[in-house]
Amino acid sequence: MPTRFAVLLLVFLAACGSSIFPMPGIRLLTVEYRQGEEVVLTTYYEDPDARRAADVWDYLATTPVMAGDAAETLAQSTELSTDLKGDIVISISHGSGPTLRETKAAGLTLVRDSADDHRWHLREADHDRLRPR
Repeated sequence: MPTRFAVLLLVFLAACGSSIFPMPGIRLLTVEYRQGEEVVLTTYYEDPDARRAADVWDYLATTPVMAGDAAETLAQSTELSTDLKGDIVISISHGSGPTLRETKAAGLTLVRDSADDHRWHLREADHDRLRPR
């Protein structure tokens, strides 16, 4: 009987997910780059164990696992880098959850590995300049 109860308890906890007890695993980290009200780029990173935003900042200078929506200028570009001018807001969240961190920049440069790769990310110099302190 105790074994049956333990199994039922584990099934219940797994069904409840991280809302009651955080369970280890990989979650999807969403990064949005906004210029005014327009979302210029959305990218996704794998985040083991839902680390804090301060711990995941380094992901932004690496190639994301997936690219989401991109503004037409980025989607049509054949360049390996592009400058975003004006006020840019970078927000980090886990999935569709609340924003973990938001950083504002007066312009930044996005880069990618090849002209046919849609997975843009922050240039190393901007990553270091915008790093939360």
